[in-house]
Amino acid sequence: MAFVYYGNGGDGLDRIPRQYRPNNPTPVSLLGGSKANGFSLAALGRTPAGRGKVRMEWDARPLGTAFNPSTDLLGPVLDTGAPVPGTGSATTLTAVASNLPFNTPYHWRVRTVSDSPFFPRSPWFSLPYNAASETDLRTGGSALAVLPPVVPTGGLRVEMIRPNPSGSEAEILYALPRAGRARLTIEDLQGRQVAVLADGVQTAGPHAVAWDGREENGSRARPGMYWVRLRSGDEAVARKLVHE
Repeated sequence: MAFVYYGNGGDGLDRIPRQYRPNNPTPVSLLGGSKANGFSLAALGRTPAGRGKVRMEWDARPLGTAFNPSTDLLGPVLDTGAPVPGTGSATTLTAVASNLPFNTPYHWRVRTVSDSPFFPRSPWFSLPYNAASETDLRTGGSALAVLPPVVPTGGLRVEMIRPNPSGSEAEILYALPRAGRARLTIEDLQGRQVAVLADGVQTAGPHAVAWDGREENGSRARPGMYWVRLRSGDEAVARKLVHE
């Protein structure tokens, strides 16, 4: 059997597979920038039943472009090495996506292919906390790169979150097309309200507020993905924030 191993790093995920700067051991955080026109991928191919041959199958596409099974790329075949009692054998699989457009958001997926006729392929995997169709990183940007502003009909918008990902305090810039009551909240991916950052009548135009990474009860929010949600009148917009 061969598979991409997630493991248990204390919070239920070992954060494998991972993304890095191209040919560089520096990791790229979720929604971060590779600082080059490419990036590297790494995953752990494991054969718990014994020694075997594995390779990485992968694909990387600009955001909004669907994966194409007919053009999936295959890495070199590697030996997983001598088995370790209780865990089997494993080897690190890597791939490099190069010569990509600069300053472009990308999403990717990986899986392990083995020489076993019974378990020839693992499921597809992408970054923890992220769906395969969402942005994983941006080429040619900085580690603080953010997605382009979301500008919905009517002009209500969350313009920028900086830094994003955020380890402590994040500044959130937003704008209202007209004066009125507005409510800005932090919510988890299940829609649970984590914090209220603004709630009241505000003037039209740009506004800024900070989130200190704490929930309403004062405790530190768990690391992961959150929604910054802005509501005003009948309109609502949201933008993702990664809290580390």
